[in-house]
Amino acid sequence: MDYPPLSAEEQADVNREWEAYWCALLAPNGALDVERVKREMYAFGMLADDVSKVYMAVTGDKVSKPGTDPDVVIGLAKEHSETLAEAACEAALAARREEAEEAADMLREILAEIGDMLPAPDSPETPKSTGVLQRFQAWRKETIELVSRMRAGLDTTAYDEHDAATL
Repeated sequence: MDYPPLSAEEQADVNREWEAYWCALLAPNGALDVERVKREMYAFGMLADDVSKVYMAVTGDKVSKPGTDPDVVIGLAKEHSETLAEAACEAALAARREEAEEAADMLREILAEIGDMLPAPDSPETPKSTGVLQRFQAWRKETIELVSRMRAGLDTTAYDEHDAATL
């Protein structure tokens, strides 16, 4: 493989790197030790394979080349992590919606049963002095409206606020 010519500055960097690290490792006695070069090349190949696997994992299979610009890998990794986080939030929200629907159905059934057991507010059997039945009927109506709004738009914020206010 022919390498493109280096500038004087790049060649100086290569020479500094050789003297600072590689020379002692690959030519400990002043002569290049081919076996050591082979081991280092093998380790480099393993590293390149591992980097490729990591890049694939953190970018959602968008980058595999070890020589890819690090800023590109970082950007794609951020995008991929945001995508994963959004998917996790959607899954959690879907589970919350399902729970809210089940709770709304149960509450609607309970309120219907209670409403069937109570006399109408204007019935002569309704105790007028306490107003408890009227307050219950108003709460029942409000709760049924809240459940209907939740079911229509799955307004979990309204559900949470109502839940907090009634606890």
